[in-house]
Amino acid sequence: MPDKLLRLRQTFWFFSCWFGGTILGALLMQLCASAFGIGNWQQLISKISEGESLEHINSIKIISIIGHLAAYSLSAIVFALIIKGKEFYSLLLLDKNPGLLTTPLILLAIIAVYPTALWIAYLNINLLPANMIAEDTLLFQQRLMQMNSPTDLLLNILLLGLVAGIGEELLYRGVIQRLIGNYTKNMHLAVLATALLFSLTHFQPEGLLPRFLMGAFLGYLCVWTGSLWSSIIAHISFNSIQVFIFYNFIDNEKIASIYQKPDFSILLTVILTGIFIFASFLIWKINIKRQLTFENE
Repeated sequence: MPDKLLRLRQTFWFFSCWFGGTILGALLMQLCASAFGIGNWQQLISKISEGESLEHINSIKIISIIGHLAAYSLSAIVFALIIKGKEFYSLLLLDKNPGLLTTPLILLAIIAVYPTALWIAYLNINLLPANMIAEDTLLFQQRLMQMNSPTDLLLNILLLGLVAGIGEELLYRGVIQRLIGNYTKNMHLAVLATALLFSLTHFQPEGLLPRFLMGAFLGYLCVWTGSLWSSIIAHISFNSIQVFIFYNFIDNEKIASIYQKPDFSILLTVILTGIFIFASFLIWKINIKRQLTFENE
């Protein structure tokens, strides 16, 4: 099959799988909501944002896990199965591990970049006009991050760490980045375009810049190592760090201001940013012979 027709076929199946997974996820969420006795989903979210009906928070987390699995993980896996059949694992770049040296460097980079990410998020949200900030959505998300028991912690790790980390990497870096790379034959364009799409599809202008930059880093990790496991490990780690910080250091009786300045000093942030850059350089250097290219795909 000519390359152009092959790419068109892949694009058709990708959008079909993504759309189908999204619809299936929405239907499953509605069925689960009914099973949990939740009638009006949007009304419940509004109540939780206002501090009411908090007993339903864990039910919402479980329902969200099911919806996310269908919309992200299932969509990507079904697409890969249609295109590659039994070799779907290789299409998603799951057939290579990051390596014993690379994995600790990824963890070091993620820990070191966390203060920088907070400062970028702080600048992003404070530079936006007030009418562009979805404060209700942010308030709801903060309610979800209020944890008072190990069960709350476990559900947040499962939803925000494992399910989101794996599912979003399968879809964005495993499928979309590969598709864009195959079309453009340009590694950097594929990484940056996917990162922008990753950020935009969260539909939160107040998080546009930090999500774009994190998406770019995750994309380059995948390219540098030739393995999706690298970006999955990084994504899970970054999200899980946030969950553990909220569980251990944030007063669950209070909702922090979305405009609050990070507690990390500029000096410490600069030092940790240097460590992040050095760790990223080492990851690139160690894996220079394994790097993914799109020229021959």
